[in-house]
Amino acid sequence: MLPDFLANKYEYLKLLSRSHFSSVYLAIQKSLGRKVVIKTLLSWNATDDKANRRFEREGRILAHLDDPGVVKIFDFGKEQDTTFIVSEFVEGKSMKEILETNNKLETKKALGIIKEITLILSRVHDKGISHRDIKPSNVIIKEDGSVKLIDFGLAQTLGLEEITLSGEVFGWPAYLGGT
Repeated sequence: MLPDFLANKYEYLKLLSRSHFSSVYLAIQKSLGRKVVIKTLLSWNATDDKANRRFEREGRILAHLDDPGVVKIFDFGKEQDTTFIVSEFVEGKSMKEILETNNKLETKKALGIIKEITLILSRVHDKGISHRDIKPSNVIIKEDGSVKLIDFGLAQTLGLEEITLSGEVFGWPAYLGGT
């Protein structure tokens, strides 16, 4: 369920995901009748200055990215000890969902998706931003076959404060590479 101050503007539909850091909800923006995604920082992170700065950085990065391949942000704020980001809801399926149901993709389709992800990342990198968390659950394939990148929670940019400490590693082990 959404906090009361968000429930005044948004109608809760369902919980999409929860991690150690945040909860992600699907909701309807009442004033415009559109589906949105609301990401909230979990309460035990609310007093963690570093977690709040990282969450705010995600909002600022999304606010400055105007790219058809990147999810759009609609709102960001903190109220009643809840920090939140409201962004567009992208109709489609994550690569994770697609791979779980299909187990594999035909080569031509897979190469097309990889090419589109590469082009999006290139445009994002040209703006001084590194996503740092590309994985199947953060790549949405829209109903028309185009790609959208989501979850810029680990992203870094040259223009914003470095929050990762020296020697600190972020990301999912399966996607960090290795020997």
